[in-house]
Amino acid sequence: MSKLFTTAQLKASDAYTIIHEPITSTRLIERAAMACVERLLNFENLEMNFEGRVYHIFCGRGNNGADGFAMALEFVGLCSDMHIYYDKDAIRNGENAVMLERLYPTFSVYIHPFQPDMKIIPAGNRDIIIDAVLGTGLTNEATGIEKEMISWINNSRLPVVSIDIPSGLPADPDIPFGEVVKADLTLTLQTMKRSFLYPETGAFCGKIEVLPIGLHKQFEIETSSNEYLIDQTSVQQHYKKRAAFSHKGTFGHALMFAGSHGKMGASVLSTRACVKSGAGLVSVLIPENGNNIMQIAVPEAMTIIYDNTIALPDVEKFDAIGIGCGLGTDKIAKNIVLHVLEHCQKPILLDADALNCISQHPEWLQKIPVNSLLTPHPKEFERLFGESANAFERNQLQIRMSTEHKIFILLKGRYTCISTPSGECWFNITGNPGMATGGSGDVLSGLISGLYAQYKDMFKAAILGVYLHGLAGDLAAEDLSEEALIASDIIDHIGAAYKQTFYATPLI
Repeated sequence: MSKLFTTAQLKASDAYTIIHEPITSTRLIERAAMACVERLLNFENLEMNFEGRVYHIFCGRGNNGADGFAMALEFVGLCSDMHIYYDKDAIRNGENAVMLERLYPTFSVYIHPFQPDMKIIPAGNRDIIIDAVLGTGLTNEATGIEKEMISWINNSRLPVVSIDIPSGLPADPDIPFGEVVKADLTLTLQTMKRSFLYPETGAFCGKIEVLPIGLHKQFEIETSSNEYLIDQTSVQQHYKKRAAFSHKGTFGHALMFAGSHGKMGASVLSTRACVKSGAGLVSVLIPENGNNIMQIAVPEAMTIIYDNTIALPDVEKFDAIGIGCGLGTDKIAKNIVLHVLEHCQKPILLDADALNCISQHPEWLQKIPVNSLLTPHPKEFERLFGESANAFERNQLQIRMSTEHKIFILLKGRYTCISTPSGECWFNITGNPGMATGGSGDVLSGLISGLYAQYKDMFKAAILGVYLHGLAGDLAAEDLSEEALIASDIIDHIGAAYKQTFYATPLI
């Protein structure tokens, strides 16, 4: 699924599948359990090794607990040692009771009533916990035995795999929560959950893998949402293959306003990325003392020299304008930003120091052309629009500012979010912590600017740019490690990101 759903919609998706497939609720739980067990036993590409493990499965009283009981049934004969822990006094829903009843005759499974003070004898480094205590239906803090289970799991210091969602964590990010299981791996069913996308809540998930369980596709088609994931499928919908008789004029002329004394690296990185995006022509406005640097570092780009004695170029003759990378915030920089805002009617990309200049002159916000793209990191966003109590509230402010000013805002983070003038939010799934390095944002700005020159559509440019930027970073990290990754490496892998996204599978 590319749409993100609320807790109520997630529940409705299960119900829709049960009615329209049709399938029983019990069979749907078995399907989910089978997907989880198959993924754990096929441990290739997972950071943990699951072969020969001793599984300790903690089951709550609802459907998530039923998933855990069903997993135990699937594990029978496939692993050597398995223990179930449950609340023997709980009032169970139908599926949970059915699955537990099926386990009792299974002699290879050890079933234990949970005790807060219980001890387990470690089996070397082979023990692993399966967290199936609470699922996505949670609407308040965990309480009672289930809260004690969560506390026990966290205190065990054993590796933890959470099923669908770490227990204690609501699927909706605006619901208060208490103690939450700290998972090493979350096998989430069918789709990402909204709370995974924010640092205050997503940090509990560890590595996340989405497991399809065959929920009815028509539900997604018929159900509205204003939140989406930027994945390969959604990106491919916007890609346009080059025509055989194209020429450089076909793919637009981008102009980058980037660089100042001591910050020419930002100019070089953004300009290189702009060229690498596939733009037909790229020009860059720089101070005279940066000309030799640019001509040597990016021979494919044309330079425009500027100081206070030279008139700024006619911005309307360019197909795309990207402004701000390493520009500085002195008087000259502010003159450049104001000139672009007052003389450009088409959408523009504003990043870094351009945003810092605007934050010092809030009245300039009204001058930003409709459908422009702002690309702040959280501190730059705060300078522009004010503080927020947490990332979810910041997201709500981001949406409000996009709709109020009729602009796109790309807020950088682990799941970079693009808000649109119509109030939608698109969360990018590519990228890794190694990209938290100086110059990475300059690469993104250049890449999107070059894409806008080609597509003349800021939404498409932003969606394509953020996905390819993150994927290029992922490919670079695979080659070099997250620790050694630098911004230039992202540029060097943009071509591979294009190939993997658009060439690996033939597009019709």
